[in-house]
Parts: sequence; C-alpha cells; structure tokens
Amino acid sequence: MPTKTSSPMAMTSQELSSISQIAGQGSSLIDTSDPLSKNYQTNMMLESTGKGLSIGLNPALMAATGGLSAPIGAVLGGAYGSLTAPKRIEEAKILQETNKSFDTRKEAMLNELSMQEQEAPVSAVKMLTSIEGNVPHNKSARQHDSDNKMNAIAMSGITSKY
Repeated sequence: MPTKTSSPMAMTSQELSSISQIAGQGSSLIDTSDPLSKNYQTNMMLESTGKGLSIGLNPALMAATGGLSAPIGAVLGGAYGSLTAPKRIEEAKILQETNKSFDTRKEAMLNELSMQEQEAPVSAVKMLTSIEGNVPHNKSARQHDSDNKMNAIAMSGITSKY
C-alpha cells in the first residue's frame, strides 16, 4: 500500500503556513535578551535558524525554489545568528564596563558631597515676619513695605480739618 510522503513539496500551502508560524513562534520563545548570558551565542543561532526556517517555509518560496527555501533559510538564519552574536556580546561587555565606571564615578561624587555636608556649618534660620494688610499678588513684600512707608509719609502731611 502506498503511503503519503512527508516531502515539503507534497504539503499543501496551508500546512506549510502552519509549520512556518510554529517555527516563527518557537524562535520567539528563545531568550536572547541578555548578551552576557552563558548560552547567548547558541540561543541567538537557534532563534535566527527558526526565523530563517519560518521565512523559508513561505509557500511561494517553496514553490519557486522546489522545496529548497526551507533548508536554505534555516542555514542562512543560523549563520547570521552565529556571526552576529559575538559582536553583540562584545558591545554588551563594553557597555557593562562603561556602566561600572559611571557607577564608580557616581559613588565618588556622592561620597564627596556627603563629606562636604558634614563639614559645612549650619547657618541660622532667618525669621519670617508678618506683613500687615493684603499684599497684591503682583507685588513683592519689599514693594509692599515701600508703598506702606510712602503712604505714611504722604498721610503725615495731611491735617485732619475735615
């Protein structure tokens, strides 16, 4: 009895699309967020292989290439992942060193500020005085006091004949 073959060419476009989606979703589950992790290069290669396979399983590409686009996509994706991972690891190491130097500098500045605060004398707190009358919102306290003095001078020359 003849059996159905599992050749990529014998699959329908709907089956290829489903496998493509599964490969794409599976590759997104691989954690490549931390370039300094132990297995980053392997994870990057696996993720890129899955993405390449997902692209290669496109039914139009499969038909145009005679079924070779899936393995080609997987190989090219894996090669891309394994070639770009070392560069990303190096960039992450440089960034980590930069952050360490900034943290060291920040700690030194905070220590210096705390030392200056300990050495600085405490100044006396200035007492606030009350202002008589209503101060308009567009006048400062000094302007208000000056107006009160001018008003007192002007009123001192007026006699109360009325």
